Amino acid sequence: MSEQNQLVIRHPLAIPEILENVFEFLPNTALVRLTYVSKMWRLEARHKLYQNRSEIIYKSLKWFLKDFRYYYGNSPWKRDISYITPSINKSVRSVNKFRRVFGLNLRVELFAIRNRLKEQEKTAKAKSDNVQKNFSEAYELFCADPESTEKYNLFRRLEQEDSQLAEDKYNTRRDLLNFEYYLRFFGYIEDPDEFDN
Repeated sequence: MSEQNQLVIRHPLAIPEILENVFEFLPNTALVRLTYVSKMWRLEARHKLYQNRSEIIYKSLKWFLKDFRYYYGNSPWKRDISYITPSINKSVRSVNKFRRVFGLNLRVELFAIRNRLKEQEKTAKAKSDNVQKNFSEAYELFCADPESTEKYNLFRRLEQEDSQLAEDKYNTRRDLLNFEYYLRFFGYIEDPDEFDN
């Protein structure tokens, strides 16, 4: 009888470890909705949202950064914040709301995103340089023996890979610059030496 009392059957969705594994595969918007289900789900969903905080903040801002840099970043006379469109203002407000809910220091989070973007740019540049070197060597080998289909196939494959990685390198650089213009506009970056041009 005592063994039966000790054996408590719990629903699988009430076990934190299982919830954590399930929530790992859910998008952030679904995690927000799950905070309303129960206390257990709220704790797990909030934990996962906190872990994804950099991604959430960056996604909220990324969609307008290119236009923001084009319209506001280059013109000193457009520094008045009233020029910001309502949809951009809504994104900035949602980031501030998220920051307040989790008690985040926005400056720290924004610079963490900037550091991550710098790492992505550095990684993309290293990959691109490596493939470009291999591509040049494959091209020389193919030119030395143009009859070889094996050398031609290697040359074509590396040419396509080089093209894709060059585009990735450009995109990561663009994303970093756009984000830094945003940081400069709102006064997070004041020292010109901190800004990558």
